[in-house]
Amino acid sequence: MSYQNTLIKKLIELRLRRSGVCLSTNSALGDLIEKNIRRLNEGDHIAIECDTFGNILAVQKIDAFSCLHSIGENALIISYRELERFFNEQQCSAMEF
Repeated sequence: MSYQNTLIKKLIELRLRRSGVCLSTNSALGDLIEKNIRRLNEGDHIAIECDTFGNILAVQKIDAFSCLHSIGENALIISYRELERFFNEQQCSAMEF
């Protein structure tokens, strides 16, 4: 898994926990990111859909408004900029030690 995909996975897990969603222990989040996201570019977004049991139903890259037709209204959306901020926070935390 690339460093970018590792950060994406960590941020998705964090955002889901903050939203009150506990991922199931057998979650295939890493595999879904590798398969459906691969690489995120500036301006892209990620949509994550989960059921009430913490099972991830879909992880999808959104690179245009037209991609929104296939995701539910309750999907969690993460932007490239949010991922950049998360990366910078991780770097600052690592340098504090």
